[in-house]
Amino acid sequence: MDRKSAVCWRSHFLVPLLRAPTNTKYQRLILTDGQGMRVQATIFGKDIESLSNTLYTLGHYYVSNAIVRPITEQHRIVNIKYQWTLSTKNPISEVSEEELDGRVIAATFNLVSFCHLPQYVESGSLIDTLAVVADIYPKRTTKDETTLQEFLLINHEMKPTILTMWDELTSNEGSYISQFLDSFPIILATRLGVTSYNGISLSTKSSTTVLLNPQTPESQALQDWILQNEEQIKLLKKDKAVPAPTMNARAPPAVIPINSVSETTKDTPFWVKASASIHKVSQKLWYMCCSTCRRQIYAEHNETFYCRKCGQDRVAQPRCNFQIELADGATSLTDAIFGENAEKVFKINAKTLMELSEDPHQPEPSAKRLKSEDPPKELYFLLVHSKKRDHELIVSRVTETLPTNDEHDPQ
Repeated sequence: MDRKSAVCWRSHFLVPLLRAPTNTKYQRLILTDGQGMRVQATIFGKDIESLSNTLYTLGHYYVSNAIVRPITEQHRIVNIKYQWTLSTKNPISEVSEEELDGRVIAATFNLVSFCHLPQYVESGSLIDTLAVVADIYPKRTTKDETTLQEFLLINHEMKPTILTMWDELTSNEGSYISQFLDSFPIILATRLGVTSYNGISLSTKSSTTVLLNPQTPESQALQDWILQNEEQIKLLKKDKAVPAPTMNARAPPAVIPINSVSETTKDTPFWVKASASIHKVSQKLWYMCCSTCRRQIYAEHNETFYCRKCGQDRVAQPRCNFQIELADGATSLTDAIFGENAEKVFKINAKTLMELSEDPHQPEPSAKRLKSEDPPKELYFLLVHSKKRDHELIVSRVTETLPTNDEHDPQ
């Protein structure tokens, strides 16, 4: 293999002072060359610790004699069928300042604005974002002993958004970021999931990378914006997740009649006002999933299993997932609804649905007895188009009143 110069960043990596945990089985990297070509690389076992003082985030290196192997689609970070395997046997040397001669290989990031987050909800697509950490909330532990910590993020849009970090990221990256909270640190977080939890929020994955104050043009522009808006950021921090009062109030987002929904809305979330009912009585109303990443798994309720997506032991929990029919009086359409949104509309939780469906003494399918209200109550539904299935709509948010000054307004 020819000698290659590449820029490197690592999963679960923040600054050179932090090392990979000793119990990590593998560590993923993405390498970019001068032509913008990206390739995935993996370090295994003891080589992770051995190379921790060799490869640094956004550093420039010569890498030789890497082993190239096919990689299955489910494990790909970039859209290439092959990955490199790196070890202490590979010659790796840093490119000197003289050799760079002012030429820097730019790392490419798919930065997504907060106003565009709704279209990624429950889509399975992962996004990158650049934002200021305005506040950090205390760590919490879930019932399955998973550690999480929430971070209040803002950017030039002034749209407060919560980022939830999980497990090792809270003790490594999270703890390090907290040391710089008073100076409004900037983070560049890659491969984040977008969820409908508590509105619309961001969540780390096993492949997430969090960089503190990265040296990129976008980061420098955001730093300049911080200096000009420091007082607004302080007001926002004091008021938690409420936008700064100096901002102009916005009108409620527009509500689209169901009979106006067309393909022109496929890239933009939209609101409808409708009543909900079960679309198909015979359908299954729940699935068993990882309690953290919500990926479908085959395990018993409360069974501990190893989640390949999270890279951690998790507990299997049921989650609502079924088709509903939304009607606004003139017409109707079919949508998929998940998790907390389904529980809010139909006043029932996934565990109860699971128990009803598995009870041999129940004469009727549980879906037949499931009603939102009697008579059905009209609610506001924020809908997005599925990234996985053509023509499928997903409920990403449900509310009784149309929000104003909404941080999740899709417009």
